[in-house]
Amino acid sequence: MGNSKVFLLLLICVFEGNALKFAITHWNDVSGQLESYQKGTSSSSSAPTPCPQAANATLHCIGGFVNMVHWIRDSSYFTGVEERNQLRLSSGNLIGGESGWLSSLTDGWKTFGELARDFYKPHVMALGMKEFGAGVRRTIHFINETNLTTLSNACLKDYSGMPAEKEFCEFVPKIFIHRLYNPDGSPYDIGIVGFVNPRVERLSLPGKLKFEEIVGSVRNVVRQNSEKTKTFIAIGDGTLEIAKQILDGVPEVKLVLYGMGFGTSKNMEGQYPLPYANRFIATAGRYGSTIGKLVFEIDTASGNLNRISGKLVETVYPAGQDIDGTVQTKYTDLLGDVNLKKVFIGDTRVTLQGGEICWRQECNLGNLVTDAMVQCAINITTQPFTFPLHAIWHGGAFFEDLHKGGSKIFKFDVHKWLPYHNNAHLVSVTGNKLRQIFQLSATGINADQTNANDWRQFLQVSNGMEVYYDTLNGPPKVTRVRMVHDINGIPKLSDMNDASLYYLVIPTYLYEGRGVYEIAGVENFWTDIIIDSKNSSLVDFDDDCVENYIKAAKHVTIGFEERIWINDSPSGPPANCAGRKGSNTAVTVILTIVFFSIFLAIIYVGYFYVIPRLRAQNVEYPRNQL
Repeated sequence: MGNSKVFLLLLICVFEGNALKFAITHWNDVSGQLESYQKGTSSSSSAPTPCPQAANATLHCIGGFVNMVHWIRDSSYFTGVEERNQLRLSSGNLIGGESGWLSSLTDGWKTFGELARDFYKPHVMALGMKEFGAGVRRTIHFINETNLTTLSNACLKDYSGMPAEKEFCEFVPKIFIHRLYNPDGSPYDIGIVGFVNPRVERLSLPGKLKFEEIVGSVRNVVRQNSEKTKTFIAIGDGTLEIAKQILDGVPEVKLVLYGMGFGTSKNMEGQYPLPYANRFIATAGRYGSTIGKLVFEIDTASGNLNRISGKLVETVYPAGQDIDGTVQTKYTDLLGDVNLKKVFIGDTRVTLQGGEICWRQECNLGNLVTDAMVQCAINITTQPFTFPLHAIWHGGAFFEDLHKGGSKIFKFDVHKWLPYHNNAHLVSVTGNKLRQIFQLSATGINADQTNANDWRQFLQVSNGMEVYYDTLNGPPKVTRVRMVHDINGIPKLSDMNDASLYYLVIPTYLYEGRGVYEIAGVENFWTDIIIDSKNSSLVDFDDDCVENYIKAAKHVTIGFEERIWINDSPSGPPANCAGRKGSNTAVTVILTIVFFSIFLAIIYVGYFYVIPRLRAQNVEYPRNQL
């Protein structure tokens, strides 16, 4: 009996010594944040406050390119794991515009692709919503520059008529088989399956890219590759709920790594990794604040994972440790390029706020941008315009940012407001078609802005336009549009005529029919106005237009001007997104007339009755005696 126990213990020891152990370093939602930043300054709707470069080692600064690369490379948590069994995975949103770097760099998509390829170096990378933020063509540009294995879930239909979508769906794989090694040198393969957040569909160019439902897509890919391995890992951009749905629907998936989780405190219930259905879920912190380090043991017979250790490593400055000189040099070069953009260009006398406030109502930033687009088109043409010119811009183009009245505006700020360096186009369109566009804009007023079908489509308009919406009588609708018309050489504001032709500056988002504006993507919806100096309808990049406008104006004084009316009331004010300004216009007019009539009556009675009677009395007052 004693010999049996000894033999059993020996077997256990041999088994444990030969178990396949592997490690994962994973990160997500860097969102283009290359500067380290002060801990606690980021939120779900605003970018963090960067640390001064010299303070990185002295303040509690986290994230940033230099810190992240150091901790990605750090393998001190992987004691006993062979280097060839150490895996690096990125769950998406490496790119992002809110930090201002993407559009400040000469070619931000190319630069971020190079950083992924040469410094972050994930073995496999998924795509997040941010990678699709400026359309599929730029997504492809980024992927090509990375030269890395990049995963997506399956496309839903044939895109033979749309070159960008067709290219994306054909060349982006759904699975990557990664080889690990047992202690005896024999191979063991694992499958890494990608998935994409369904909201990406509304960001794609021109808004027609569709993916298979996530769980079904992952299940199909896993079943098609079940003979290759018993261990699958799913990575992508989603939510904790999506991660749980994958594990519930695809038992072969042993681990889900997802982005958009914003760290453990919000979605991971304080556990890392989170155990669920005898398997695991993990996410790392937003803006590179933490990097995940996991060590697992694989039961090669069943394919199951046994957790050995897990730690979210805060990406603080690695004091006392060597920093790779090439990393620091690269960052210094990037910072030098971007610092050229951190120059003073003007100031604002009114509060400028972007983000959610511009997604449902008139906002000061929307007024500024649309007016700047009109001026931009006027400046680049060699011939003066002989017709009134207007601009419309979708509120979803503006990232959350706040500039209080009296504050300075820097070139870099403009790149934060308009992070994707998109084109502006000069076009003409009939009033009837333009009314259809404003009707689609109306659907954004009460829309669920987290829904894939309602992607921040509400339109801001330039000076010389008034748009009236009604949300009280059925679904939101546009009830009236007034625009400046040239009447016998005199500009007058009057109702839009369905048969008339109007001249507009519009964003690529509208020009190519993205999001809910699919009808605008058909041929001949817009008519290009050819600009002589460019031989095309392209005006300029949106951020450059706004920058030049502020430089010329020196002071931004554009405020809430009541260009957009909702339920017969102005749709602001911009500083307060909680409610609508003002009361019913008719009531206001009536009360004004009543009070003015009373005022006139008082003057009339005083002049014709009171003053004559006082004169008739001829009252003398005694003089003061000295």
